[in-house]
Amino acid sequence: MARITKIDIKNFRAFYGNHTINLETEGKNLLICGENGSGKSSLLLAIKLLLDSYIENLNISLHRNKFANPIDGAFIKLTVSNNDGTGNSIHTWSESEIDTGADIIQEAAKSKGILDYKSLLEVYFLQREQEGLNIFNLVIKNLLSNNIDRITNNKIGEEWQELEQSIPRSRAYKKQSRELQTRLDSFSNRIRDLLTELQQKTSELLVYFGYPIELRLNFEGLLYNSDTKAIDGKEIILTVNFLSQTINSPHHFLNEAKLSAIALSLYLSSLLITPDSDLNILVLDDVLIGLDMSNRLPIIKILHDRFRHYQIFFMTYDREWYNIMKQRIETPDTKDSWLYFELFYSRIDNELEIPVFAQDKDYLVKAEEYLANNDFKASAIYLRTAFEVLIKEFCRKKRLAVRYEESAKELLVRDFWGKILAHKKRNKYGNEVSYLEQQIVRDVEQYLSLVMNPLSHSRIVTVYRKEIEDAIVTIKRLKQALT
Repeated sequence: MARITKIDIKNFRAFYGNHTINLETEGKNLLICGENGSGKSSLLLAIKLLLDSYIENLNISLHRNKFANPIDGAFIKLTVSNNDGTGNSIHTWSESEIDTGADIIQEAAKSKGILDYKSLLEVYFLQREQEGLNIFNLVIKNLLSNNIDRITNNKIGEEWQELEQSIPRSRAYKKQSRELQTRLDSFSNRIRDLLTELQQKTSELLVYFGYPIELRLNFEGLLYNSDTKAIDGKEIILTVNFLSQTINSPHHFLNEAKLSAIALSLYLSSLLITPDSDLNILVLDDVLIGLDMSNRLPIIKILHDRFRHYQIFFMTYDREWYNIMKQRIETPDTKDSWLYFELFYSRIDNELEIPVFAQDKDYLVKAEEYLANNDFKASAIYLRTAFEVLIKEFCRKKRLAVRYEESAKELLVRDFWGKILAHKKRNKYGNEVSYLEQQIVRDVEQYLSLVMNPLSHSRIVTVYRKEIEDAIVTIKRLKQALT
C-alpha cells in the first residue's frame, strides 16, 4: 500500500508561511494534540481539498492565509511513497497548477475518510425536532457516494445525480416515466444491498463499545410520482434495537455518548464497504467529543483491528486523551507506525497567529533550524515555546501551585516563572537556597524580554543573529538546570 511520507503547506488558511510535516519514509500514522484554533481543521482541509482539487477544479487562492502576501503564493504538496516500485511521487495543488490528477490521488479521493465532530452531528443532531431519523441524503451523498452501481458502473453519488436530472419533460412522457422507474428500481435494489452491508458492519463496530444495540436502516425504495413530477421514497430511516426494544426515534431516547458511538460506527463502516485504493487515508478531528473516556478506548481497538490498511491522522484538543491514546497505541507491533506531534498557535506582532507544529516537544531543535534558515521570527516563537513547555513541566513535576484560570490560555509565562524563582532547594549543608543560580536567572530574564516576549517580535528582524543564538544557549542551560 502507498503512504504519504511528507506534507508541505504554505500560506493555507491557518498555516502562515512554510510548514513541513515529515512522516518519514514509512509514511507513519500521525497523532496530534492541538488546542482549538491551532490549525487542526486547516490540516484536515489541506488533505481533503488537495485530494478533491483535480475533479472539482478547486481554487486554492480562496483559502490563502489572510496575512500572507499574495505574491508569495499558497500551495499544498503531498509526497507519496508508491508501492509499485517507482519511488516517491509529489502531487501539488497551488495557485499556478493542480497536479493532482494521478490515479493514486483520484482513487484516494474516493476511499478517503475525513471526519470531524460536525460530520457526526449530521446523523442525529440536525434532526432533533423530527420524529424519525431520515438519513437518506447523508447515506446517498456521503456515506455510500463512492460505491459503484454494478449495473451502470457509475458511483452511487453520480448515479443519484443523474436520476434526479432525469425527470421526464418531453412529449414521450409515459415512455420516459417507465424508463425512469426501471432505473429507480435497479438503483433501489443496489442501495438495499449496500444498506445490508452497512447495517451489518455498523452493528459489528458497536459491539466494541459494549452496547446491546442493533442498527436498522429501513428503506422502502424509490418511486417516480407522475402527479408531482418528483421522486418519492427518499427515506432511509435509522432505528435501533436496544435491550430487545425497538426504538424508532433514537435521537430522542439515547444519550449523546450512544448516539456518537452510533454515528462514528456508521461513518467508519461506510469506509469498510467502500472499495479500497492503493492510498487509503483516514482523518479524524475531535470526533470523540460526545464520548466519555470509557467509550473512547474502543476506538483504539477499532482502528487497530479494522483500519490497519489506512494511514491515520488522529487529532484531538484533549491532552488527557492524547496521552492515554499514545500509551495505548505504543504496543510492540504498532508503536513504530505512529508519530506524535503537538500543534498550537503563537502570535507575531501581537496580531498574526501562526501554528507551531513540533514533534516530541523538540522545540529547541526547531528554533535552531529556523535560525539556520534566517527565519528569526519563527525561531523566536519556537524558542519561547521551548521555554514555556520547560517551566510548565517543571511546575507540574514539583507540584508548584499556580493560580487557577478556567482557560489555560489565560495563564501567563510569568505565573510559572515566578513560582520557579520562589522555589527553594537544600544545599549540601542543609540550608534552603534558590533553586536556580542568579546568573542563569539574569540571562533568562534578559532574553525573555529581548527575544522571547511576543511583543518584541515586531523588532526581531533587527535583532542580531548572535542574540537569538545566545538565547538558545541560555534556554539549554536552563533545561539542564531544571532537569
